[in-house]
Formats: sequence, C-alpha cells, structure tokens
Amino acid sequence: MIVVDQFEELFAFRRAGAGRDDVASRDEVAAFVNTLLCACADPNGRVRVVLTMRSDFVGDCEAFLGLPEAVSRSQFLVPRLDRVQMEDAILRPGTIKEAGFSPFSFEQGLVNHIINDAGDRPDQLPLMQHALMRTWKLAVQRAKQNGTPVQLMHKDYDDAGGITEALSRHAEDAWKLIEGDQRKEEIVRRLFLLLCDISPDGQITRRRPRVTEVQAVTGAGKEELEGLIRLFQEDDRNFLFPRLEHHQNARDFLDISHEALLRQWPRFARWLEQERQDASELERLAEQAVFHSQNAGGLLSATDLVRIAEWDRRVSVEWARRYVKLEDWENVVAYIEESKKDVKKQAWKKRGLLAAIVIVLAVATAISLVLMFQANSAKAAAQRALTDSFFRTIGTTEFPDRLSSDERAALWDLAELASENVQVRETVIDRWFQTERAVLRGLNNDTRGLRAASGLSVELRKRIMLRSKELADRLVTALENSQRTDDYRLVSLGQAVTALAAKMEPQEAARLATRSVQVLVTALENPQGTDTPNLSLRVQAVTALAARMEPQEAARLAARLVTVLENPQQTDRSSLSSLGQAVAALAARMEPQEAARLAARSAQVLVTALENPQETYVLRSLGMSLGNLVKFIPSARQATLLLALSYIFLEKVPAALQQGQEEAQEEPKVRKEVTKLCQLLSPQELAEMLKWPFTVGEAEKIVLTELERQTGRTFGGDVWKFVEQAQSLGITGLDAPAKRPRIEDK
Repeated sequence: MIVVDQFEELFAFRRAGAGRDDVASRDEVAAFVNTLLCACADPNGRVRVVLTMRSDFVGDCEAFLGLPEAVSRSQFLVPRLDRVQMEDAILRPGTIKEAGFSPFSFEQGLVNHIINDAGDRPDQLPLMQHALMRTWKLAVQRAKQNGTPVQLMHKDYDDAGGITEALSRHAEDAWKLIEGDQRKEEIVRRLFLLLCDISPDGQITRRRPRVTEVQAVTGAGKEELEGLIRLFQEDDRNFLFPRLEHHQNARDFLDISHEALLRQWPRFARWLEQERQDASELERLAEQAVFHSQNAGGLLSATDLVRIAEWDRRVSVEWARRYVKLEDWENVVAYIEESKKDVKKQAWKKRGLLAAIVIVLAVATAISLVLMFQANSAKAAAQRALTDSFFRTIGTTEFPDRLSSDERAALWDLAELASENVQVRETVIDRWFQTERAVLRGLNNDTRGLRAASGLSVELRKRIMLRSKELADRLVTALENSQRTDDYRLVSLGQAVTALAAKMEPQEAARLATRSVQVLVTALENPQGTDTPNLSLRVQAVTALAARMEPQEAARLAARLVTVLENPQQTDRSSLSSLGQAVAALAARMEPQEAARLAARSAQVLVTALENPQETYVLRSLGMSLGNLVKFIPSARQATLLLALSYIFLEKVPAALQQGQEEAQEEPKVRKEVTKLCQLLSPQELAEMLKWPFTVGEAEKIVLTELERQTGRTFGGDVWKFVEQAQSLGITGLDAPAKRPRIEDK
C-alpha cells in the first residue's frame, strides 16, 4: 500500500516548476502521478494507492490525465465530527488512566462552550486541539499552586484565547520575544512566507523549503536561524519542524506543523497580503521589461519609480526565484536601472527649461511688484484720507436728533464701505480707542459711529471688544496712579471707563469696574480736600460703574464708605450726601440682606446730621441721599421716608420738561428721585404731604400725579378736587393740622 498524504502540495510543486530554475519541472510531476496511476491500474493487482487531500483541491486533479477518473471511482469524503464525537474527543483524554499525566475534568458547561465555538469553521480540529492544550497547561499550573485536582475552567479557556485566538496568541508570544529587533523580525517574516504557497485563486498550502534556501532568502546564518526557529518550538508551540536536534545538514527541509497557523495568525495574514502584492509587482515588471525589449512598451516614469522604491528595498534575487526565472529577474533589474537613468536625463532637461522660465518669471514679477507697490501706495493714501475724514466728522454732534448733514453723510459712507476697504473700518475703530476723548466720540449718540464701522461683522465686533479692553486697562492704570491724577482727570477717566464697560464682556467689565471704583472710593475716603462739584462727579462715576460690579465686590467697597460716613472726624456735613449717594449706588448691586444692613448704617448717620443742621444749604442733598438709602431698608418706617422728602421739598422742585423737549433733554434728576420716593408711600401718607407748607408748585403736582396713579382717579392737578374725593377713597384726617416728620420717628 502506497499512502501519499497531503497530496494537494503536489499542485503547488507543479505550479512552481513553471517559473523556477532549481525545482522539478511539470514533466517530473506528471511522471510521478502517472506512476501512481499505473501502479493501481490493475484491479486484481497487489498494489493499492491511498491519496489524502483537502476537499477544496479536488478540482485541481484535472491537471493530470486520468487522475480525475481514478479519484471519482474511489473517493471518500471524510465527514466532520458530530457533537457527540467532538465531546468524546474532548473528554476521553482526561479519563485515560494509563496516560503520563493525571486525570482531569471540565467545569460544567465548558465542553459545550468549546464545541459551540468550534462550530463548522475551517481548521476546527487543530484549532480546538491547540486551545485545549493551552487551557490544560493553565489548569495544571493553577492546580499545582493550590494543591487541588486538575479541572479545566472557563477562566482557563478564556485566558488561553479560546478556539478563536489561542493559536494566534501563542504565536504572538513568540513574536514579542524579538519585537523591536528589525533584523530578526525580517528574518522571521521571510521564513514563514517560505513555508507556504498561494494559488492564483488564493488557496494556501504548506511548502517545505530547504534550510539552504531559507538562509539565502533571509540572509541569516545557521546559528541565527536555529535560534529564531527555536522560539517557535519552545513552550509546546511546535509550529516548525523538524526539531533542531534532528537536523542533519543544510539540505534538510523545514516544515510547519499545520496549515491552520498560516490561516489563523493575523500577523501572517498581513505578511501574506504584502507578499501577494510584491509578487504581482514582480510579475508586472517582468512583463513590462519584455515589452520594452520588444519595443512594445516604454520605461518607468518618475512616479512609477517612487511607487516601487519601497518594494525594491524589500525584494532580492533569492526571493524572486520563487516566482520567476533568474533571467526574468535580471531583466527586471536592468529595466529599473535604465528607467532611473532616463528619469535623471529628463530631469536635467526640465531643470534647464525651468531655469529659463524662472528668469522670465522673475523679470515679470519684478515689474508686477513695482506696479503693485505704486497701486498699493495710492490705495493706502486714499484709505488714510478716508479714515481721517470719518474720524474728524463722526461723533461731533452733541444731540442725536440734530446730526449735521456732514456727519449723517459720513455715517452712511462708512456703513456702505466696500469689503475690500475693511482696513479703513479697522483703522477708524483703532483711532477711536486710542484715548478717552476719542472713544467718547465713537460712543457718542448711542454708538452710531461704532455701528457704522462694524455693521454686523463678528470679526469687527471682536476688534471693538479687544480695543475696549486694551483702552480700559490703560485708563484704569491711570486711575490707579492717584499721585499723578488731579480731580478733574480722575472724573474724566472714570466716565471713559464707564462708557467702555458697556462694550466689553460682563466678566471683564466687572473686573475693570471694580478696579476703577476702588480708586474712586479711595478718593471719597478723603473728601475734605475735594470741592463739592468734583465730589459729585466722583459719585456719578461710582454710580455708573457700580452697575457692572459683582455683588461681593460692591459690598466690600460700600463697607469702606460707610466706615467713613460713621467717622465725623473724616467727614464734613457737605460731603455726607455724596457719600450716601455712593453707598446707595453700590447697594443696588449687593445681596438684599447685605444692602439693607449697610444702607441702615448710612441712613442712621444722615438722620443724625439732619437733627442739628449747621448748614441749611445741604438739607436737600442730605434728604435725597437718605431717600435713596431708605429704598434698600425693608424694615425702615415710612416716617423716615417722609422725613427725607420734607427736607427735599425745602428747595423748589424743577419743572417737568415741556412737550418736544423730552428727546433733546433729560428729566431733571431731583424730579426723577422725588417721583420714585413718592411711589413708595401710601395714599394716606401722600395726603399728609399735601398739608406741608413746602408741597406746592411742582412738588404738589408730583404728589397728585402719584395719587392719580394709585387711586385710578383724575384730579387734573387741582388739590381741591382731590379733597372732594378723598373720603370716597378712604382717606381721612384731611381737616387735621399738618404733622411735621420728627426725628424720633426714624
């Protein structure tokens, strides 16, 4: 009986003979098959031939005359194991008592898990065998450590990688021992690629190269090669055969234990794909070299040479002899070299042409630059003139409803400026934000100038915010340099910072407002050396900036002012009202509880000052400050508010603006404050105010207007019409004498 195992390798052997110089030819392969067919041709003869091959290679038998008929007469397809057989194959080794190792068992459910993983995948048996071997080794190791019987568990199986990954992980463990050493990595890559053949339709079969061939292709010495082979034999891997101790000489063959490794190791799959591409490139170049030698094709282009540069570094004559004859390889090498020379020659020609073109372009560029410079200079001059015109004209009108025709035209011209003149817009914005006086012009008349310059451009808006921050930083720094800043300058800087804060992000505005108010508060802490007008202007700046501050910062600075108010040695009566107004402005930004506490302390000081007034001209201003503070004290009795109004009314209340004046002028501040304070009183208390000798003229009109608002009646500005309707409104005691608000009512 003649047994030929793995007969499919003969097909690869036959394919190799068509293009190699040192292997059997097609005729030798055909003679071997013919001998086998003749040996078993006589049914009554004594010779029997058994061939084993993978079923996917049965179709390749047609390459040999008579072989398909012989296989068809007697072929037997070995069936796959069913579940019962697979379970028996898994369990039985653990029950054999004569084995050289201790019996072992399986954790419940593990056998079914393994069989399910195996499924009907190709290479199921070798993959299952390797997974079981790795699982068993882990179980034995654990049993020795714990002193327990050997039981294969789910964890052991998963740690080994299961059927899917056990083989590839084991191979990767060997690879990690050489990872990073480029020479060893390349030797191993070439070694494994020599152990297989790939058919035109992608089928992989094992191949047995001689040791001499492996050394020639990889460039490795015998000892170096043996060391790397040993890595894939140790730790029960046995991926490569024969064992090193069985090597006789350099003509021995190397083999792989099972083709499953070639199909299941992902790293090898990547190598194999690269090998396919390299072999295809070699065959293509060999074909092109033949066409070129027959004047039927051209040389490689520079792009082609760049593309095959990496391929050229990977391949060698020893490698190429697997795929083409030596003569074909030499033709490819000569073809590539000739192509390189031709590319260099063409490059020199192109360089000469390019040099001439560069000279011409350089002259043309020089002329263009001169013309461009002249054009740019003219354009820049025109833009500067336009910028100066906008800067001189916009923001000069004091009242927004009385814009001059020049400013109105300039605003439209700036707003309609073409996009290519964006530099003019940017320059106008930059000039407005150079000084505090300039920025007030840009912000004048509801910031019409800034809107004309920026439009709805996000980038220009960002520029305005950036320039606002930069100028505000400079102005606040100037504010903080109090030794070099007089009172008028201090107030001017504060007003400019107030205007800029409206154009900044809230967080940044709060930071700069706090710095500015801190300087102004420091100045207010020493009020004795400051005249009343400048003191009032400082308070106005604090009032405007306080609206941008954080509550805790407002409370901290207000506490400092209250301390000054409570110290009679630091304050004269003429400055009390200004300090009170500043505290009221800061209280508007504070938490209600803290605002009430500080306002109550300040109000106490003002009430005390009103008890014994030494300067009558300050009574109204003290009353105004007291009224503003009382608004933040929920617990304050109404009598305190009445007391404040009684002093405010000592001086004549300004008249309301006439019709047509509202747009051009602002409502007098005293009148606005009186109106707000009256809104905090009840109708009965407002009626009591009408009995006062000072509630006449404009003061009377304000009180009657508030009574109309609260009661829904109309009195036409006539106090006696109110008196007639008072009883129906539930207001009593009008016949009683007037009652002057007393200090004891505070």
